[in-house]
Amino acid sequence: ADAFSIIFNYAIVLQNPSHQEHEQPRFTVKVFNETRAEYIECSSFDFVAGYNQPGFLVSQLADSVLYKPWSSVSINLSTFKGERVRLEFTVNDCTRGAHFGYAYFDVVEKCSNTITGNVFCPPGDQLTLNAPGGFADYQWHTGDFSRKLGSGSNYTIQQPVVGDSFAVELVPFAYLGCRDTFYTRIASSTEPMNLVVPDSITGCAAGLNLMAPWVTRGSSPFLQFEYFTDATASLFVSYPDKVTKSGDYYIRGTNRSGCVQTKKVFIRILPASLFGVTEPPVVAYPEGINLTLLPSNRQLDYSYWANPDLTVPVSNPTLVSQSGVYYIKGTDVSDCFSVQPVTVKVKPQFFVPTAFTPNGDSRNDRFMYQVQGGLKTVRYFKVFNRWGVEVFSSTRVGEGWDGSYNGKPAETGAYVWLLKGDTWLNNSVEAKGTVVLIR
Repeated sequence: ADAFSIIFNYAIVLQNPSHQEHEQPRFTVKVFNETRAEYIECSSFDFVAGYNQPGFLVSQLADSVLYKPWSSVSINLSTFKGERVRLEFTVNDCTRGAHFGYAYFDVVEKCSNTITGNVFCPPGDQLTLNAPGGFADYQWHTGDFSRKLGSGSNYTIQQPVVGDSFAVELVPFAYLGCRDTFYTRIASSTEPMNLVVPDSITGCAAGLNLMAPWVTRGSSPFLQFEYFTDATASLFVSYPDKVTKSGDYYIRGTNRSGCVQTKKVFIRILPASLFGVTEPPVVAYPEGINLTLLPSNRQLDYSYWANPDLTVPVSNPTLVSQSGVYYIKGTDVSDCFSVQPVTVKVKPQFFVPTAFTPNGDSRNDRFMYQVQGGLKTVRYFKVFNRWGVEVFSSTRVGEGWDGSYNGKPAETGAYVWLLKGDTWLNNSVEAKGTVVLIR
């Protein structure tokens, strides 16, 4: 109970502008014992962009960007019981202000059972102990250190005996942390444990949801799942709900007793169902565009939508006479789809009423222009009384005047209106006239 360590994972991205060392982007970690007023040296380190830092890789997107993949540090605080310890994380852009430095953290919240997989779950005849990932090396021993057992982040035990103890030494990368040792003891469980995963799954280019319940259907209840890209279960899948790359993936299930099973699944991502769209001609209202004639790949099943979220279907895709952007969704036999936008341009016709009656009967209650074919933008739509006072103004397409001014009903009589906007043909239009308010 007196043994306590903190493990944190970190990843770094630094831009290397080749300034002097004190001007470069950098990332610093320090662990300060406030009670003793001293730093824990082996847990403190400093990364400076471009100065021969261990473990850094060059980005494929830009040669000036260096990054360090996820790594781990263990800080053994067992000897500081009752004392106050502060973790200091500092990341700096370059001193000239034009080049960046980023750091990402994930602090392991477990206060016990840092080694997972220590629960023996019948009817199995073996179990695999899993140490925290991200260290340079691992050395497994019996719990009394009388015998060295192996290396690597995982250690498999054949015919495990409940009560046997094991230890693992975590070896950090050079100058990047302290050595630490964790212990575990084999326990047993009678809770059922069965992880069911398909051998292979086919997904679409838009992404496969590996977390979907159907992926693990048939597994024991109350399992918690984790997703990895490697057999040792040390590299997490960044976005398991949107896997876009084919390959082997690993799902680890853990039940409430701590029993662990890991199984492999091959994911095959199909190429996108691409199709071209013919640009429609400009038409004059009341003519329209037949969206069904625009896609080029006739092997797909198409649907037509009025918004990019594909929640509002086009009521009549064979005759679209309203200008705007529409979306064509092409779906193949594997139920994979892609979406292409298409812009419909209709020469508009204007109609503005000469009178309106805002009396609350829901008939002609609002003074509003009508543009058959649609406007792309409204620069202004304004209404003035006979004294030249502006009583209404809007820049929203399709918004009209309800006959009020300063929250009160406006007087009956004649009003002047001005309208200026832009069509989908990128032409500016202006109109003006009078309207009579009748109550």
